Amino acid sequence: ETVDGLYCGTKAGDVAVTRRTTRLRKVRLMMTVQHKIRCLLLLALFFSVTGCAMLGGHGYAEGKVAGEEVAARLDSPLAQAYLQPQDAAPALRARIQTIEVAYPGVPDAMQLAALTAETSPDFASLLYARRLLQQPLNRVAQQRSHELAQRLSLSRLDARHAHLFETHHALVVPGWFWQTRSETGADLAFPRRFLAGLGLRSTLVQTDEHGTVEANAGIVAQAVRQARELDRPVVLVSVSKGGPEVAYALGHELAGEDLDHVRGWLNIGGVVGGSTFAQVALANPKTWFASEGLPRDTPLEPLRGLLPRPSQARLQGLQMPTGITVINYAAMTFSTTLDPRSHNSYEALSPRGPNDGAALLHELLMPGSASVLEIGIDHYMRSRRVMRRVIALLLLMMDCDQVLGVQRC
Repeated sequence: ETVDGLYCGTKAGDVAVTRRTTRLRKVRLMMTVQHKIRCLLLLALFFSVTGCAMLGGHGYAEGKVAGEEVAARLDSPLAQAYLQPQDAAPALRARIQTIEVAYPGVPDAMQLAALTAETSPDFASLLYARRLLQQPLNRVAQQRSHELAQRLSLSRLDARHAHLFETHHALVVPGWFWQTRSETGADLAFPRRFLAGLGLRSTLVQTDEHGTVEANAGIVAQAVRQARELDRPVVLVSVSKGGPEVAYALGHELAGEDLDHVRGWLNIGGVVGGSTFAQVALANPKTWFASEGLPRDTPLEPLRGLLPRPSQARLQGLQMPTGITVINYAAMTFSTTLDPRSHNSYEALSPRGPNDGAALLHELLMPGSASVLEIGIDHYMRSRRVMRRVIALLLLMMDCDQVLGVQRC
């Protein structure tokens, strides 16, 4: 089984995308040659009038963000010039300098919306990523995880790294629909199996997939307490909806000796700050159910719990325990690097700023902790880079010789 991303391997595949692709092939086979010719002529006329921007991509650009190579089609000449400035026209370079002065530091939510309106979603994403990863702790985490990921062999770890995996245990907190929609990969079945092959044993925390954040936090807290019996250090790994559940458990449910064995928490795409898209979905739930292929009786309570207001209320006064390393690992998509399942949510979110196709980027980051970005992929993290980065981040979290925050060693 080979690595194709965080949620699946090539054998596991992706049922939703496969079904969509199959339907598309049937449609293509039904088209006659005459229809194809007419469509091609109409498309040629359409794009000659509207330009490539309607596809969400103005032009291809290559450059670096935080020392890592980034290559993609971007949605505007300005974004293209920002990533590849050496080939940009002087007027574009001058405008970029003006924008950088007008938006110093890491932009907040209001500034990101204004910046996106003034420039484009891809430009705002690039600026946000660069500013975020210039912060010292983020820069160290991004660089060290990238360097280590490049050196890793996914078939066999070296002796030192293998020892770290064999002497730790992972508690995995799944995302929404991890039971009833296994094709989403929200149970992280593939990465758990893959990591087990490298020596890292794990336990899936049996949360209620339709439970509230607070109720599931209690389940997480109980799993953490029970893990003390393993007599080995524990790392928490959560995805998506599991993120706020772990945050609440660490900040409200656990304390003192409950956490003596916990080394760190890897928050993968966890909507700790809520999801602005939840507002969009709740405004018209029937349409959202249909677009996601969900049953009409799907409980809405979990979605209500992920609204920005209750999410921010949970974060207020939340005191993370000292001595635990917390690392946010988030995807940041461009307009042209979307999984088919993310198009609708991206369209709703992109005017508000950088996002992963499911939540705004700043909603995925636990305050006061290190943040690492995977640029050019979306919330579903379908990239061969992802598993390497996850392994690297776990090893850095386990290794007391690495400085990514205060650690219990």
